[in-house]
Amino acid sequence: MNNSKEYEKTIPVTVFTSSKKRTLSKTISLDKDGNIQKATGGQLTAGRIKIKKFTNVTEVATFMSGLKSNQAVSFGIPKEKAEIVLSQKRLKTYTGDEMAISRTNDNFSWPEGMGVLTLDYDPHPGEEPMTSGEFVSTLRGVVPELEHVTIAVKPSTSSCIYQGKKEVSGIKGLHAFMVCGDASRIPEIGKLIYDRLWLAGYGYIRMQEAAICSKEVLSIQP
Repeated sequence: MNNSKEYEKTIPVTVFTSSKKRTLSKTISLDKDGNIQKATGGQLTAGRIKIKKFTNVTEVATFMSGLKSNQAVSFGIPKEKAEIVLSQKRLKTYTGDEMAISRTNDNFSWPEGMGVLTLDYDPHPGEEPMTSGEFVSTLRGVVPELEHVTIAVKPSTSSCIYQGKKEVSGIKGLHAFMVCGDASRIPEIGKLIYDRLWLAGYGYIRMQEAAICSKEVLSIQP
C-alpha cells in the first residue's frame, strides 16, 4: 500500500535520526589558530524514521536550519510505513518487529500532493557569491514562472562561521526551498530550471582529478 496519500494536504519531509548519534551531516569547526576545519558526515547504518508535516516552505527552511548533526532528511517519503532505517547489509539480518527499510531510491517516492524542491548554489571558483536576494532574483529572472512562488533561502553549512563576534567565513553557498503543488513533477521542474540556468550562462565546466570534466550549475537535490 502506498503511504503518500496520507500527506496530501501537508508538506511531508522524511527525517532520519541515527541511533548511534553518529554525525551524518558535514560539520565545520575552528582549530586553535582559528582556521576552518571541515569533516564529512558518516553513513547512516541504523536509525529511526519520522515524517514531519509542514504547512509552508518557511517552516521547512527553519526546520532544516535546526537539524541535529545525527539527522538527515529526504523530501521523498517511504512507499510503505516504516519506523526503522538500516543499511542494506543490516537489513538482510534484521528480525525486529518494527517495519524496517533501507535508504534506497526503490523504497521512496514523491508524495501525492505537495513536495519540496531544493536548489543548491555554490559560486563559480573565484567569484563573489550571490546574496540570498540576488540568488532569488536570478532564479526568477531566468525562470519567470517562479515570480509568484515563495522561495525560502538559508546559508550552506560552511557559511557564516563566527569566532565570538568575528566573522571567519561569509556566504559560501546557499540552499533554496520551494513547494511544488504536484510533487511528482519535481524532477521535470528541476530539469527545466537546470536547463534554463545553463542556457543563461550560469553553468561552467569544472576539471576534476583524472581529467574528468563535470558540468556545474545550481544543482537540484530531491
